[in-house]
Amino acid sequence: MKLEGEKVQYEKLDEAIRTGRFVRNSIIKAWIDGQVKSRSDAYKYCKILADNINFPWAKKLNSMARQAHAERAWAAIERFYKNCKAKVPGKKGYPKFKKYQVRASVEYKTSTPPNCRKIDVIWC
Repeated sequence: MKLEGEKVQYEKLDEAIRTGRFVRNSIIKAWIDGQVKSRSDAYKYCKILADNINFPWAKKLNSMARQAHAERAWAAIERFYKNCKAKVPGKKGYPKFKKYQVRASVEYKTSTPPNCRKIDVIWC
């Protein structure tokens, strides 16, 4: 299905995707630094990011979307631990920071982002 949106809608969608990537990368960085040690710590770190005045764009992403990205980050960390524990031969899948991706998504589960109109299935 091809979405037909306006330029402003696509820009807002891109901003939401970039913010989600920032949340995921920040949680992985916090895990490397030892600040995040569990899934619940990852969720708490989302709130810290949203309340941080240095990252005003993080608050623009709704809390459920931030937590969905925290879930993805923690899934990568858990997969790494699982592979280490199972002694998988070769690379263990150490969590990597995400860069620009052609295919990316942002999740808005039960609420619509502020000031946006609905485009078919995706809100921008």
